[in-house]
Amino acid sequence: MKGRAFSQGASALAIMLTAPAWGQNTVQPASADEPPLIDEIVVTGSRIASKGFEAPSPVTVLQTEQLIQRAPGTIADALNQLPAFQNSINQNQLPTANPNVQRSGNYLNLRALGTQRVLVLQDGQRLPPSGNNGGVDANLIPQLLVERVDIVTGGGSAAYGSDAVSGVVNFILNKRFKGVKAQIQRGVASGGYAGSYRVGVAAGTSLLDDRLHIIASAERYHIDRIAKTSLPIIADGWVPVGSGTTADPFRYISGARAVSAEGGFTQSGPAGFVGKQFAPNSDLVAYNTGLPAGRVNLQIGGDGLLQAQQGRDITPSVTTNQLFGRGEYDLTPSLSVFASIGYNTASNYDQPGSRVRVPSTIFRNNAYLTPATLALLGNAASFNITRTFNDLPPNNITQDSKSLLVTAGIQGKLRNLSWNVGYVHGDTKFLSSSLDTLNQNFFAALDAVRDPATNNIVCNVSLTNPGLYPGCVPINIMGVGNVTPQALAYIESYSQWRVRNKMDSFQALISGDLFSGWAGPISFALGGEYRKQSLVQTSNANPAIATTFTGLRGVAASAMNRYFVLNNGIGAGSYNIKEAFGELNVPILKDSAVGSLSINGAGRVTDYSTSGTVVTWKAGALYDPIDGIRFRLTRSRDIRAPTLYELFAGQTITRLGVLDKLTGLNVSTQSVSGGNPNLKPEIANTLTAGVIFKPSFIRGFNLSIDYFNINIDKAIGAPFTGQQVMDICAASNYSSPVCDQIIRPLGAANPDPNNGPTAVLINNQNLRNFKTSGIDFELRYQLPVGSGKLTIESLATRLLSSKQQNAPGQAVFNFLGNADMTDGNPIIQPKWRGNVNVTYETGPFTLSVQERIIGSLKRSNILVYQDNSIGAVAYTDISAVARVPSKFGGVELFGTVNNLFNRKPPIIPTSTSPGLAYPTIRSAYDIIGTYVTIGARLKM
Repeated sequence: MKGRAFSQGASALAIMLTAPAWGQNTVQPASADEPPLIDEIVVTGSRIASKGFEAPSPVTVLQTEQLIQRAPGTIADALNQLPAFQNSINQNQLPTANPNVQRSGNYLNLRALGTQRVLVLQDGQRLPPSGNNGGVDANLIPQLLVERVDIVTGGGSAAYGSDAVSGVVNFILNKRFKGVKAQIQRGVASGGYAGSYRVGVAAGTSLLDDRLHIIASAERYHIDRIAKTSLPIIADGWVPVGSGTTADPFRYISGARAVSAEGGFTQSGPAGFVGKQFAPNSDLVAYNTGLPAGRVNLQIGGDGLLQAQQGRDITPSVTTNQLFGRGEYDLTPSLSVFASIGYNTASNYDQPGSRVRVPSTIFRNNAYLTPATLALLGNAASFNITRTFNDLPPNNITQDSKSLLVTAGIQGKLRNLSWNVGYVHGDTKFLSSSLDTLNQNFFAALDAVRDPATNNIVCNVSLTNPGLYPGCVPINIMGVGNVTPQALAYIESYSQWRVRNKMDSFQALISGDLFSGWAGPISFALGGEYRKQSLVQTSNANPAIATTFTGLRGVAASAMNRYFVLNNGIGAGSYNIKEAFGELNVPILKDSAVGSLSINGAGRVTDYSTSGTVVTWKAGALYDPIDGIRFRLTRSRDIRAPTLYELFAGQTITRLGVLDKLTGLNVSTQSVSGGNPNLKPEIANTLTAGVIFKPSFIRGFNLSIDYFNINIDKAIGAPFTGQQVMDICAASNYSSPVCDQIIRPLGAANPDPNNGPTAVLINNQNLRNFKTSGIDFELRYQLPVGSGKLTIESLATRLLSSKQQNAPGQAVFNFLGNADMTDGNPIIQPKWRGNVNVTYETGPFTLSVQERIIGSLKRSNILVYQDNSIGAVAYTDISAVARVPSKFGGVELFGTVNNLFNRKPPIIPTSTSPGLAYPTIRSAYDIIGTYVTIGARLKM
């Protein structure tokens, strides 16, 4: 039976590098006592629901039990250990503390192409966005009821719709679960921090002669925030210095301090006044400049400033709660109706950094100036001061989301045809709240003078414009410890923004066999979908609404918004999408003299109310020349439509640190971004080609080799970061059109020696181009050893290219084997990534050892580094399971140790602010260290 023996398990075989090698050989079909309607496997790579169908696209099926054995926190944590998942967003991997983005959850990212370019499904149905800019938080999927995860890397738009550019991740629930299972676990890092727990219970039962089946689950997961003091290396002050040239290469130094002072540092004034610091009594005193550090605004030792560590965090806490219920009723043996409801909440909290003010103007009649300071000031009318308030409670950020998901439908089977009609309603509410400084109140309070009538210290505006700023409390920022609780309460407030995403989707699908051809049944799928999505974002700090500073003096041009750090815009918009799609699988040869061959094709027409009609398609083939060898090939055209936020977001202003080569200053300025209603869908062309070896003479042996090539044209995104805008403008001698994105007080090419640029404009456009290619390898070998079985699994990705062009006419960068790629933060692209797993199972015991390997690479191919090499990093994980029978049912006791040998990440500082960030690339390397999880599972 040529081809049949091979195909028995290939659809569920982990045949692709991007999936864990520990995936099962087969996905078991529904048991014999279940209704015939459910007794088939739907391969995620296709809409054709035929039992045992093999899609030409590489599909990886991962069993949940094996995933959580390696990373018991969440299923997404386990997926992120795999080579194909790079630069995902979660609390440990996202280094930024910026409150204008969602900072936790688990947003999966395939091949570092972006969380918006992977389509996340639950039981084949699109999930609504969890945040403001697309993406789905995988932590909100009911973990205990997930039976397996199917992954397709490469285009899936023709089969599943927009966003499936880098691939599809489909979480399949066990909809026929019977019994009760519960789980409880506790985890902690070896240093005693990052404590976590997970508790949950799931139940399922059949009623009414097994025609009504109900499943439900309730779960809670929490992990503590990690204090900076738990990771002492942060306080070592690692920073990059140099200019990245041959004459002055970048190099990493420790012990760095910012040229600033905890009590305040003078930036302007008469000779002998600049470059001094304020003592606690507000006297201006000498400042020890220490040793040169090799970069402006940095020094070694002396009185320089280190970001406070005590009370500050490096990762936020995360808490998720999940409630889920589903019922299905069989009207007849071949017709059923179903409905489900899920309600999830997620929250995070941390205190990421100290409050900062740069610059602030102090006038000579300020009541807090001491006689000694006034003597040094001479006749100058004012001076500027920078201040980092390490002595005050830090900023804090809280983010909360609430998600409701309702599905309903009817499905049936008529002879050899299956059909279903379904409805999905999603409603997600998100709130971000960050402690910030009210600019109006700050500038009013800062201008403190003496009231001539009472000699009391008051706000100057209370004398010049009485009643304009009621309740103003003067503030003294000169010297540690001088900000009173009353003054702090007057200037601080929470910058908040809210997002509500709604989605309503209607789908219909019919699939099955058209007729029997000469080489087997010709199968098809036809369907359609109507989807409406809407987004509403509100904010209490909309920068489009001008903040007035009437009656105030000394207001910095870069701070003329309501809040100092975050002024998030509003946005509202909606679109509807109408889609029709079809798929056909045609066997050409079966058990012929030259083997078996089948071809597959799919097409989809999608009409967006905002951008018109787009056509996507896929063509593929499977060829089995002999038993044990299969070749596969796919070519597809895929799309990603702009998110509603990318289209309709209002203007958002955040703080941005850049090196301004025009003035030679490290400048704290504003990043200004917003939506672009003229965006069009981006287009991707994907090619995959592979071979699978499953020789009959080596039982249990599987090897797959797959080539992939993804080319994304007119990609949506900001073509340049703020720093890139500055550098491109400088490289053109300030003549490039990009210079128009830099706002300077005196014009585009005129320096302001005190402040530099007041803003940098960063907008999404359809200008980028991405190209990535590589080869995925996977080996799986299972054999009996002694009284048990040994499973050896190895998977690896060899990256062949990773290219990006930010805009037409710009240089094409190849990020292969380096860390030049950035999407706000550096992303490594080593040539090799790999996992090796060895599992031995005997009786009630299972022991597994896993090695996760990140290959060596260069720091940069663009800039010059003194040491340009980053060595390979390997992490060792070990897990054990013991099954213990009890009167309550089967009990599993388990333990997992991730990063067993406490492998430290390589030193790669990404921040020029000493003490602010962990000095490595967190999107790739583990910062937590050895992590131990123990727990128990009960099954009844």
